[in-house]
Amino acid sequence: MSSSVIAVNALTKRYAARTGTVSALLPATAGEARLRGTAIAGPRKDIGVVFQAPVLFPWRSVLDNVLLPIDVQGLGRDGHRQDAMDLLNLVGLQGFEGRYPWELSGGMQQRGHHAGARARSRPPPDGRALRGS
Repeated sequence: MSSSVIAVNALTKRYAARTGTVSALLPATAGEARLRGTAIAGPRKDIGVVFQAPVLFPWRSVLDNVLLPIDVQGLGRDGHRQDAMDLLNLVGLQGFEGRYPWELSGGMQQRGHHAGARARSRPPPDGRALRGS
């Protein structure tokens, strides 16, 4: 039997009724989530967040949006640009790296958003980490 990369056991979250927005990720009410056997207890640098609606800055190109986590962390684009291009190829956005979000369909924006969430963790060249296999 193989071990799971991601394991979720009886994980639930209950929200109290309130107005306003949730401004941070909140801890689970019960259960646990693990990544490669280690409990996920808070934000981690090797986990990206993908929202239901794409979150792309309209003044940044698709490539610049994918590289945003790299820029924010000050990691330097030189070592990550090819990874970002590979991710764009993996999600079918090769040739669109210079376009802006408003020039893409909704599905293309979502795929660009997914690529940006994965840019920092450097998935294997075959894309296993992006596909979750």
